[in-house]
Amino acid sequence: GNAEERGKVEEVDFSPGWRGERNETGLGQLRKIFKTIKAYAAPIWIVNFVEGTRLTSRKLLESQKFARERGLPILRNLLLPRTKGFVACVRQLRNAHVQYVYDFTIAYRHITQGFQFPPNLLQVHSYSPITPPWSFH
Repeated sequence: GNAEERGKVEEVDFSPGWRGERNETGLGQLRKIFKTIKAYAAPIWIVNFVEGTRLTSRKLLESQKFARERGLPILRNLLLPRTKGFVACVRQLRNAHVQYVYDFTIAYRHITQGFQFPPNLLQVHSYSPITPPWSFH
């Protein structure tokens, strides 16, 4: 038959250092996923969480230390972006059917608890628009 795949979710997880067996497995997964995408010229959306994690006080301090050591801007309300995953995806898409790459950031702040209280996906799509617990930018 003419089965058509309407939606498929693939997830590849890389630790920040991109070292070790786990990341070699991740790179293999990435290559396999993109090989399929290119072979079928499938229309795709890739959601890339370049920070790779949720903001916490400890992670913010680590990010600020990393930035300070490298002369980068010291950010107060978000982590420095991690670009290796994005670069790996773009490299895999070279000479493919993909014509556009859009980059955007979604910022959130809990109305009473601040930046370090992230919503989960269900909360993002189900809160009351009259009294939202988070503001999004």
